[in-house]
Formats: sequence, structure tokens, C-alpha cells
Amino acid sequence: MQFSQRAKPRPRRPAAPTNGAAKGQSEIPLLSIIEQVLQIIAGGVLLVSRDFRPLLFNDSFCHMLHLKREDILRSRCDQLFEGSQCHTPSCPLIRALDGEERFQSEHRLRRGSGETMPFRVTTTALTGPTGALIGIVQEFVELPEVKLAEQNLQVQAARLEQQQRLLGEKEITLRHLANAIESEKERLEQRIMASVRRVILPLLHSAGEIANNAVKPHLQLIRTSLGDLVSPLVDDREAGFSKLSPRELEISNMVRQGLRSKEIARLLSVAEGTVEQQRKNIRRKLGLKGSSNNLSSYLKVRR
Repeated sequence: MQFSQRAKPRPRRPAAPTNGAAKGQSEIPLLSIIEQVLQIIAGGVLLVSRDFRPLLFNDSFCHMLHLKREDILRSRCDQLFEGSQCHTPSCPLIRALDGEERFQSEHRLRRGSGETMPFRVTTTALTGPTGALIGIVQEFVELPEVKLAEQNLQVQAARLEQQQRLLGEKEITLRHLANAIESEKERLEQRIMASVRRVILPLLHSAGEIANNAVKPHLQLIRTSLGDLVSPLVDDREAGFSKLSPRELEISNMVRQGLRSKEIARLLSVAEGTVEQQRKNIRRKLGLKGSSNNLSSYLKVRR
């Protein structure tokens, strides 16, 4: 809070006469005149007594504080202001009582709602015709730039809160998107691994049966490596297929393509009854034994 440079203190002004005659002849009429003058001043003006209680004030001062006149009259000065200067040498009233001439300072006034607002306060001592102190006059001017800054701060705080809420919503959306991408990635891996297990491994097995002795070890190495690769990535839906032998996987691929047992037997150079038995084994290992599910349709759905 800014204060003007203090002038050289002078002896405190004497109090106005308190005897009945003097009071009746000068002080009361003078206060009445002062009160009328205060009412024509646009800004808020307060006249404070030597004991720091409000004596007179205009309607503008009531409007500034959002208080009724009787509430202000019942209050002490330190109940109207907010700060640590009350009853200290920095208090504007004490400075004026100590003889400091007209000066300005900045303070915060407490309104009836409890909020405080910044004001520039001009303080000066008011004396009567005899030179006796009548009171301390303070004129209050609201600091619009400070008020505007506080309003802007509130607006910025509201915007920040809204941005934080939007960021939170975007974070949730991104989290859902990341989960969806991860799920799709897992499904793609499962499809690739299923293709390796159901198609590539059986083909390698068939190639190994007809390959010469020099090639067979290499084909077996490839089969083993691919088998080790896909084993950890087989989910529950593929668990049944992992039980099938290479020959059964080979026959499953042919059944999925729509080939009948007779056609499969001719391609594999085996008896048709052997193929039928293999089909029964496939149904049993896939959990289809005793069900009416068509093996070919079942395999096409899980391709």
C-alpha cells in the first residue's frame, strides 16, 4: 500500500471546547453545515472523531460500503478498513492528528457483503474557527484500474478452470482412444498368429513330408520357431486350435475352403475314412462334439 512522504510532525491540535455554551454556539451548527456540504460531494466522504468513530458522512460513502447509516455509526474506524495500520503510526488518522498536512494513501474498505475494494484516500484535519480540531476528513475514490484488474483476474481464473475441465475431458477421450487402438492391435496380432498357426504351419508340415533330407531340418526349424512365436499370443478362442496336430490343421484349412472329405482324401493321398476320422478329432478338440454346428461354417467364422 502506497503512502505519501510524511511531513514533519507538528503538535497535535487542541480539541474543540466541550462546555455546553461553546458547543451550543459553534460546534453543533458547524457540524450541521458540514453535513450539508458533504451531501453535495459526489465521492464518498467521512468525518472521523478524535476517538476514531464516524461523526458525519454522505450518502455516497454509504453506497460505497453497501451499509446503512446506522450500521456505520455503530462501527469503529478499524471495523470499516482492512489492514494492519490501525492504531499504528502509519494510520492516516494518527498521521493527521500528529499534524501531517493533506496527504493521499491507498486502503481497502470492507463492504457489507464482506468483500473489500481498493480506494485512494485523501486525509486532512478539519478545524473550527477557533483552530480547535473538529475531526479528520477522508475522501474516498475507488481505484477503477485495480477493480478492473481484479475482475480480469476472476475472468482469467474462470477461463483457466474451463480449460482444465476441457483438458480433462480430452484426456479421457484420448485414454479411450488409446485403449481402442491397443485392443485393435491385440486383435490384429491374434489374427496374424492364427493365420500362422492354421495356414503356414500346416503347409510347412506338408512340405516337410515331401522334402528331401537336406531340406527337412530347415523346414522343421522354421516350424519350431513360428510355433514358439505364436504360442504366447494365443487367446482363449484359439486355444482349441492349438490342440490340433499339423495334419488336422491342414485338413481344417481345406474344410474351411469348402472341400469335401473325398476331395481332401484325394489331395492328401489318404483314404476317405481317414479324413472322416480326422474331422471327428477336429470337432472334438474344438468343443463341437455332440453339437449341430457345421464344421465348415464354424471354421469360416473364426478365420
